[in-house]
Amino acid sequence: MNIPQPRDGPVAITFEVEVDRLRRHEFLGLMRELRLIHLRNGAFAWRLGEDLSRSNTYRIEMMVPSWTGYLLQRERLTKAEQETVKKVWHLHVGEDVPEERYYLCANRELDAGRTTVTHPSSMPTTPMNLGAQAAQRTS
Repeated sequence: MNIPQPRDGPVAITFEVEVDRLRRHEFLGLMRELRLIHLRNGAFAWRLGEDLSRSNTYRIEMMVPSWTGYLLQRERLTKAEQETVKKVWHLHVGEDVPEERYYLCANRELDAGRTTVTHPSSMPTTPMNLGAQAAQRTS
């Protein structure tokens, strides 16, 4: 595993959980709690998606500002919050343990290679005056 630098980010963390369809309502209730826990502890985005090709399989995704932010979020969990997380994992009925995956945003690398090219002959020399153009069309 590549370990990011402490300030690298943002970082997306995902989990996939398979839930017994008879416990779906209980799972969604816990997801409401889990969402608030993650947002309260530093995540700036959180979402839950249901896999369209595998019924009762859900993907949890949260975004944190940096790798350090994620590590701190894990440390900040209270005992009650840890119990909520355990309840979620106990609802998992898949054969494998839910795998935690980490994604480092690569947009900066895409932007780093981009160079803006301007062509002076095509650049406007005066600001656009939309009011004057409308007046000319009505005369």
